[in-house]
Amino acid sequence: PERRALHRRVGEWLLEVAPDRGVETAELAAYHYAEALAYGETSPAVAQRASGLLATAGLAALQRGSYDDARRQLERAAELATDDDTRAAAELLLGRLAATIGGPDDALRHLDLAISLASPEDVALLADALSWRSRALWLSARWDEALAVATEAVDTLEGQPDSPQRARALARRSQLAMLRGEPNALELAEDALAVAERVGDAFGAVNSRINIASAHAMRGS
Repeated sequence: PERRALHRRVGEWLLEVAPDRGVETAELAAYHYAEALAYGETSPAVAQRASGLLATAGLAALQRGSYDDARRQLERAAELATDDDTRAAAELLLGRLAATIGGPDDALRHLDLAISLASPEDVALLADALSWRSRALWLSARWDEALAVATEAVDTLEGQPDSPQRARALARRSQLAMLRGEPNALELAEDALAVAERVGDAFGAVNSRINIASAHAMRGS
């Protein structure tokens, strides 16, 4: 009981002194909340905090290429989630991890679960999950399905303000159109680049520029 209380207090203190929840803070606080749970903490609020912090730490590990750490943290985040939205966010990141390291079947399993759990109002998460699902289908050589899902990701954000999710969904759709030799591939890539530049999304901009260059090359220019 004493260890449980101390770990919980340290986790709470870390979030009080570093409320911006940077990656280092997230990893430390997540560790202490998880230890509190391991020592018998039963509060759903603590489990929810731990899940969110582990997802933050797992995303950071994924972005720096520490895939084993990312999987461990994200699986624990999914396990501790106490509502569908939090679980959906963790499953989305697990799907992204699997798609990144070349596991399309695992990616589809996690992403389908994320889509089924996500609130219909959370269009950013849904579009992101659909975009990564499109990548997993592409890795499986299911070209027609991949393009259809990429288009669905774009349609999900129809009428929403420009965002990194929209930029990346557009870039994914333009990439698949380019790979299939679609006649509108260049125009789609230019639209994707314009959105990426407006929202300052470097990842989407790089992908769009690659698609533009590839589309020009395929046209013999």
